[in-house]
Amino acid sequence: MITKNKKIKTLVCILGQTRAQDITWNSFNKYLLKSLNADLALCIAEKKTPNNNMYKKAKFIWNYRDLKDYTKYFSNAQNYLLKKKKIKKKPSWKKLIRIKHFWLARLKGATKIRNNKGIYSSGTGALLIYNRWFLLQKIMKHKLYKKYDRIIITRSDFVWSIHHPSMENLDPNYIWIPNGEKYGGYTDRHAVLSRDNFYDYLNLLEPILLEPDRLYNLMKSKNNWNLERYIKFYLDQKGYSNKVKLFPYIMFSVRNEKIRTTFRPGTYSFKHKFYIKYFKEYLSSIIFFNLIGEKNKNYKNFTLLNLLHRIFKNLFKIKMILNFYLNKPKNIKTFDKKFILENLEKKIII
Repeated sequence: MITKNKKIKTLVCILGQTRAQDITWNSFNKYLLKSLNADLALCIAEKKTPNNNMYKKAKFIWNYRDLKDYTKYFSNAQNYLLKKKKIKKKPSWKKLIRIKHFWLARLKGATKIRNNKGIYSSGTGALLIYNRWFLLQKIMKHKLYKKYDRIIITRSDFVWSIHHPSMENLDPNYIWIPNGEKYGGYTDRHAVLSRDNFYDYLNLLEPILLEPDRLYNLMKSKNNWNLERYIKFYLDQKGYSNKVKLFPYIMFSVRNEKIRTTFRPGTYSFKHKFYIKYFKEYLSSIIFFNLIGEKNKNYKNFTLLNLLHRIFKNLFKIKMILNFYLNKPKNIKTFDKKFILENLEKKIII
C-alpha cells in the first residue's frame, strides 16, 4: 500500500468523446478531479467543440480520427507490434470476427447490436478496445507511468453526486471497478489502475492481433461475447482472477438532446432536463448518496456498502420505505422522485 504521507498523483483519462460534458462537468470536476487532486487527459476521436470545459482543463489531449470501420486501425496496430517485437509471421486476426456477438462491433463483418425497438446499430466494442491501446501507446511514449501513481479510465457522460473513493482506500495491488453494469464480465465504463496493472488492463488489443488462433480456440465454444465478458476473460488469462476488486457504483450516465443514439437513448427527466441512460445506475446513485453522503471523501468499507446496496434495492420495493427516502429534502433536491417512482412502479410488492 502507498503510505498516507505520500501524495498520490492521479491521472483521469476520458476515452472516446467528451459527450454530455455540458451536463456533467460541474459534478465531474467537483467529485472526481478536485476530490482526487487529479490531472485530466483526453484520448478522443472527435472535433473540438467551443466552450468545452474538459478541453480547457485537460493537461493532455490525444486525438485519433473516428471511423465507421476500425479494421484499418487494427491492421495498422498489428503491423506496429510485429515490427516492434520482430515477429516475421503475420497472424490472421480477422478470424476472430466469427466469434459472436458484439465484442468486436465496429469491424467489418462483425455482428450488429439490436435494441429493444428492433433497430440495429454498429456498436462500439472494437472502438473501445482500440482506444485503450491508443491511450496505452501515449502513456508509454510520454513515460507517464513514472509521473502518476494511479490512472483512472472513465467516461465524460457520468453525473457524480458523491465523491469518488480516495486513492488511499483503493489498494494499488488490485484493479478497481464499479460494482454494476457488468453484463457477465467487468464493466468497461470505469476502472482505477496503478503502475503495476495499467499496462495489462489497457492492452486488450495485443492478444487479438498476435494470438488470434489461441483466442479463437478458447472463445469459440461460446457465442454471447460482449466487451464486458472479453475484459474479464482477458484479465483472467493475464492472472487477475483474484486481483480485481469492486467499489460502489456511485455515478450514472446521461445524454442531452443533441446526442443521437439508437442503442441506449435513455429516458428523459423533466426535473434534470436531460436523458438518464440507465435506470440501474441512477438507482444505485441515490442509494449510495444516502449510505455514504455527498461530503464523505474517506469511505472504504466497500464490502459492507455493496451488501447494503443489495438490501436497499429490495427495501425500495416496499412503497412506504421508498417514499420515506424519496421525501427527504436532500433527495428531493438532488434526484427526480417522479422518474424513480415510474421506473419502480411495477416492482413494488407492498
